[in-house]
Amino acid sequence: MNRLKTDILRQLRQSGSRPVSGERLAEQFSVTRAAVWKSIAALKRDGYRIEGVPRAGYRLLPSDVADGAELSRLLENAGFPGVGIRIAATLPSTNAFAERLLGEDFALPFLVLAERQTAGRARRGERFPSEPGGMYMSLAFRPGPVPSLHDLAEAVYSLVRSVIGGELRENAVFNGGEKACGMLVEWVADPDGIRACIAGIGVYPEVLAPDVRVKFPSRIELCAAGAAAVLEKFPPAPPDR
Repeated sequence: MNRLKTDILRQLRQSGSRPVSGERLAEQFSVTRAAVWKSIAALKRDGYRIEGVPRAGYRLLPSDVADGAELSRLLENAGFPGVGIRIAATLPSTNAFAERLLGEDFALPFLVLAERQTAGRARRGERFPSEPGGMYMSLAFRPGPVPSLHDLAEAVYSLVRSVIGGELRENAVFNGGEKACGMLVEWVADPDGIRACIAGIGVYPEVLAPDVRVKFPSRIELCAAGAAAVLEKFPPAPPDR
């Protein structure tokens, strides 16, 4: 995203429900009104919902865009600044990509988010259906103290269910008999012990209850809420000395 688009998007976010005029944006960023209009049009093409309010300006509406800056802001507001973020349109598996980042010594904790998986993991070596429209994320973290994998997994399942509602059945959440979420929690270890936990979470937003969809109108908000719930329960361990 170019600098002007980023600046305009940030200003619209900061203004909340108050419209911002094109004239004000042009003056603030020392550009022409035409440049502002082109940037607004480009943001709309990117998937952002921006409303033009007559004689008032532009207002940003809830938008379901995989936006790393917005995800960072939401996590920081929840009390977790500095969480690393990697976002992709398509990945074979977010858990597998998280493992790769761990092998490259990517700092914990971090999130991997994809709009689609081509080889999403499930339990017992099965595949997790991951078509466009879902939210597929993996949270890599190192809890301290380290619980058993079973206890950690059970806690993650319950925490995610507390965020999205529904009925918890083993490692999945159902709403009205339909699967709304599947989860896979894995350890990554080396000869020195546990390096990290990777919590893979796949959610089908259209299956969630209406009140949950209203509370979390975008996948980014849903992702941030799920990650924050897990990190609050399992604060990251201090780095090894």
